Amino acid sequence: YLNNSSTRTYLTFFMEHTTRVTLPWEIETNWNEFIRFLNSWKEKYLSQEINIRKVGVEELFKYRINMVPRGLNDLPPVFFQEPLTMMINKIEEGPTIFKEREGEVEGGGGLRATKTGSPTTIHLTKEKTFVIMSLSFFGFFSFSFTELLRNSEYTQCVGNYFVRMYKETEKDKNWMQKPMKIERRVLTDDKIPDWENSTKTLTQLQLFDNSKIGIEDLRDSCQVNFADPYPGGTLPSSHGDIVQEEILFLVYPELFITCLLVPPIDTREAILVAGLTRTNKYKGYQSSFSYQGDFTTDSNEISILHMDALPGGERDVRTLHRELNKAYIAFTADTQGKPISTGHWGCGAFGGNHQRKAIIQLIVAAEAGVDLQYTTHGTKHVNGLREFHCKMVENKITAGAIYKALTKRLGWGRHQIFDDIEQEVLKLKVDGDNEDIATSE
Repeated sequence: YLNNSSTRTYLTFFMEHTTRVTLPWEIETNWNEFIRFLNSWKEKYLSQEINIRKVGVEELFKYRINMVPRGLNDLPPVFFQEPLTMMINKIEEGPTIFKEREGEVEGGGGLRATKTGSPTTIHLTKEKTFVIMSLSFFGFFSFSFTELLRNSEYTQCVGNYFVRMYKETEKDKNWMQKPMKIERRVLTDDKIPDWENSTKTLTQLQLFDNSKIGIEDLRDSCQVNFADPYPGGTLPSSHGDIVQEEILFLVYPELFITCLLVPPIDTREAILVAGLTRTNKYKGYQSSFSYQGDFTTDSNEISILHMDALPGGERDVRTLHRELNKAYIAFTADTQGKPISTGHWGCGAFGGNHQRKAIIQLIVAAEAGVDLQYTTHGTKHVNGLREFHCKMVENKITAGAIYKALTKRLGWGRHQIFDDIEQEVLKLKVDGDNEDIATSE
């Protein structure tokens, strides 16, 4: 507020480190024309039965983008009832919902996006996110669901988000005011750990080697997204390669707002999105992915860490440091004291070594002081991880010692390195112990 110098300073910083997103109503002529159309549309369709409402949605798409996505018939009938009405009402209320507060520095309201290279937090609510999602559904932003709505399974995931939000507001009138945030985290030179000399020891590791347990199933944790530098990966394409990141976006549809508000993630950056609600169940992977209904196991507010791996993995010390620093800026986010759930980061299309990537995450978790939950999806690539971790803890091996051993196991083609690293660090420990004895004598 204008009479508060610290708030003015913060807002000045915030404005400099974010970019303003143009909202539809800020283009006044176009918005007024749309509202006139919408008023007529509401009179014609909103009091009608479901089949007539479907025709109305098609007409709305024709007005907005001059086409009708072929997946509309895959939306559940309930979507065209109260959830559709709520979407339309929230779009109309958008100028009020995003209005600057009285006394706020000019430009403090509206909608802001993060900037690459600038540490910033965007504070939102469930309501603001719902407005963004509704506008995206009807093609108001350069990012929209138009392409995604050509795929039946993706359409059902997005449609159920709107249905679920309506149900939640019926149960809890304050639901829409629940906070959400997007934090862009940037690791500066002075905060980079001295990996070689780290004296931290490994934290707790909980291993899940059931092939049916995914990161999204670990409900009391901060979940890692094996991200593409561009949020969403191959989505919102209707032919997306549905792997880990895309699955997270489809079961937590609120993540789609990052496609609008988060430009590419840089080398020493990670993104934290907090306050997410899982709405969808699924089965399958890649081409076999399918929507399996509403997720009702819990309504936990989930945080997701987006961290992109380096294609090709750790070929030398420079690329090893890139991965260590990337994971570190992610793992030092505020996890509310919860463990971080992760797995085969950068080991799919990016071609990373499963065992080396696991060790990197153990080192970083030690330095960051967080516990890990690790899901293997039943793969044998990390057989021996539990034993490796136990051996390191039992012998009080430091993250620095593991790092030194790891620098000797870089490059291509080494798939089984747990035993090599274990032997190397135990040898270093024995040599160090002997040196201490000799010194004392």
